[in-house]
Amino acid sequence: YSWLDVMVNDPGPPPNIDFGVRTHLARSDDGGQTFTYVRALNATEVVQHPDTNEDGWTIHEVSTIVKRQSGWEALWFTYFDPLGEPPGTEDRRDFYYARLLAATPDDLGDSTEAWARGYATSPSFGTVLNLSTLPQLSDCAILTEPALLAYGGETYMATACLVFSGSVRRYDLERTVLLRESGGSYEYVGALLDYDDALDNGGTRIEQVDLAVAENGAILLIGTPIQDATPNHLGCVVFEVMDIDAAEVRRTTSGEAVRLMQITGEDNSVGAGLCTYDAASDTGVLMVLHDFTPSPFDMEFSLRATGQHPQGIDVDADGLADSVDNCPEWPNASQAMPVWPVFANDPDCDGFATASENFVGTDPNKHCAASPGANNESGADAWPADFDDNQIATTLDLVVYVGALNTATGNPNYVQRADLNGNGNITTLDLVAYVAMLNKGVGCSDGYKLCIPLVRAFLLTVGSFAVLWGHPVV
Repeated sequence: YSWLDVMVNDPGPPPNIDFGVRTHLARSDDGGQTFTYVRALNATEVVQHPDTNEDGWTIHEVSTIVKRQSGWEALWFTYFDPLGEPPGTEDRRDFYYARLLAATPDDLGDSTEAWARGYATSPSFGTVLNLSTLPQLSDCAILTEPALLAYGGETYMATACLVFSGSVRRYDLERTVLLRESGGSYEYVGALLDYDDALDNGGTRIEQVDLAVAENGAILLIGTPIQDATPNHLGCVVFEVMDIDAAEVRRTTSGEAVRLMQITGEDNSVGAGLCTYDAASDTGVLMVLHDFTPSPFDMEFSLRATGQHPQGIDVDADGLADSVDNCPEWPNASQAMPVWPVFANDPDCDGFATASENFVGTDPNKHCAASPGANNESGADAWPADFDDNQIATTLDLVVYVGALNTATGNPNYVQRADLNGNGNITTLDLVAYVAMLNKGVGCSDGYKLCIPLVRAFLLTVGSFAVLWGHPVV
């Protein structure tokens, strides 16, 4: 967390006051009920600008911490602030990211590395990386508000890209981008949020983002919409990252980022915002509030436990977000799969892809009839193999093929509902698709049922073919 220092450069009168910021580390061993100070990760120090020899402070803000496979990483935003500037008029410049790596959190703070910058920062600050050399970030003068996430064996960083045309800031070009650490550098993944998303949420940009994993496994993106009017910060908005490797945020059909949650607080100065989240903490989302009364020199910054635990969208209500659920339209909390093959784009895992179900007229988002005959009554079947909606695929369902076999579109005996492969012809290929389900059934809860012993199933299958094809059983 950021710790505010008040420094007096000249006692005056009047006194010359500077504000400094550094990063502290605290630990909770009781789910966020209490925190214990561990150490300072950096310090507000007087330094000389490497190009001009001008005296100034090194300021450290907006920190993020992550446990990677190889240890711990802390990353934060740092910049040069000329000495003696009165509050609110600082000529802040040369922004870059500094970081620490250590085997344990307690060891963080021993060796700081100037890590990454945009093109507006002087190379004399010695950062390892210039992220503006990535073609997709070539217009990013400043990179700010970092958020780290360790997920699937990879480390990701979300960061705001600030764009300027001369001295004019271009909010319309700014965006939150996602990078993946690779070989001591970063690969560009994509843009998570842009100017249109900021406008949709009442601001001109969305900054101060955090990446976290929800209790139901969804990847969350939490950000603060910011406007130029007072209050600047407009609370926190929680979005869902559907695909971390495509930087894909859940959106409506019209392209608007879906808000899982919006949180605000009473703050008529800077405004509520700067949220972070850890699902393991009882605090829920943590939010920063400010109180600048009765004067700017008597101010309070506070971390507030909102108690809010945002969840990714879970259509089948099995406790797993759709984005991490192997069957998002079928409640299978154990993630056990049916006995038949499940195709790509088969969200209900009934063995038939959405395109096939759309063709035969069944509901691609329903695994089976909720009760025998239920879907017939509503006029919408659920499982292509279950023609009579009794939750079991049996030889009784094969009756539909009598008279329809070896017909095609245009033939009065052709039945589109029985054309399981959707090629406009009802042939033995459709029977093969059906037989894969024969004498099996699924309830609409976790698991499947083998309804008839396999030997009997085999005999019934052979008998069915004999009836349909008009051949004697040998």
